[in-house]
Amino acid sequence: LLSGNFESLSAARAMAELHGLRSDTPYRCLLVRYAKDSAEERITQQKLGQEGDRCMEICLHTAKELCLSVMGVPYSAYAVLLLASPAGERESETQARRYAEALYDALAAQFSPKSFIIVGACR
Repeated sequence: LLSGNFESLSAARAMAELHGLRSDTPYRCLLVRYAKDSAEERITQQKLGQEGDRCMEICLHTAKELCLSVMGVPYSAYAVLLLASPAGERESETQARRYAEALYDALAAQFSPKSFIIVGACR
């Protein structure tokens, strides 16, 4: 789904539904970059996987605590989060912001705040 290599819109919809996404529901996308990669701190593939698993677990647990429908997909040093949005634009934005704030607090309790960043809440 992330590659976007589909021959038609119906093929993309079928693939999305196969993975649990509803084509009649709008989603907001949030990205969580959870690995610091600098000259001083090189991340091994194993550590990247462990941090990714932990990050994804926190993301999904936080959504569950807030009674939100979120699908998470690990992608390199990112957690791609698809948040099912309610019908109203203002309500959807408020919900995404509330999730991002709770997610920041939950991740900051487990990781150094300098080792992750949350980007998104776009339609």
